[in-house]
Amino acid sequence: MAVNIIFGFIIPWICGILFFKDDKNILKKVVPFVSFLSVLINVAGNKYWLVMPRVKKWQFITTFPQNFGYFPILGCIFIYTLYKKYTFTDIWVILFAILSTAVEYVMVVIRKVEYRKGWTIIHTFFIYAMSLWLLKNYYNWMENDSTVSNGS
Repeated sequence: MAVNIIFGFIIPWICGILFFKDDKNILKKVVPFVSFLSVLINVAGNKYWLVMPRVKKWQFITTFPQNFGYFPILGCIFIYTLYKKYTFTDIWVILFAILSTAVEYVMVVIRKVEYRKGWTIIHTFFIYAMSLWLLKNYYNWMENDSTVSNGS
């Protein structure tokens, strides 16, 4: 579990704080949404994949470092790429889904993640693509809502 905490939470947050020290709005808007979404997906999907170490009770706890570290920071980088670099194309959803799937594939190969009940890397790709698409639309809605609320 220490590996999950170090690589899934501590290192991503160090990178995130350094990368987003001048733009905390992305962190404020993205982190709660992505954390909530990834907890939902990982708790529901716990019957289809297993993140090591294997524990007897509450296996979903092993994904918490990633739910509150890796996934939110990856989401922040995704939003930064889309909106701060003004590249509003959906191709970024596909590219980030491929990148995320590749990282997870490495975790499967080195046996830090185990798929079961017919789950495949293709399913994983679609979960990432759907999550990134939801994040893009959520952030767009938040940006439009804050513009209307501020009277701009």
